Amino acid sequence: MRRRTGVGAIQRQKIQQDKFKEKGSEIQENQIEQMTLQMEKFRENLEEFAAKHKNEIKKNPQFRKQFQEMCASIGVDPLASGKGKCQRKEFKMIFSIKQATQVLRCGM
Repeated sequence: MRRRTGVGAIQRQKIQQDKFKEKGSEIQENQIEQMTLQMEKFRENLEEFAAKHKNEIKKNPQFRKQFQEMCASIGVDPLASGKGKCQRKEFKMIFSIKQATQVLRCGM
């Protein structure tokens, strides 16, 4: 196999690296978008579950603790009385921060 040398080879390699980086960013953005959609759906389901089982959550301390820990781990408070746009914005901001932090830790 012949080795490429010279300025042209370096330029082609740089172009190829840029394409890989661009594709990697595209894939990463797509994954973040998909995760955001999944987390939004999960949050909605948690709110529905909390509303449906509100009495059981209030009466059973062990169940309430486990439910609250699970919700807190993803930054959601479905038992909060003020559900709405403000809470959704907070959720999206918390999730975005967690994702950005995770990406930075991985060195991407």
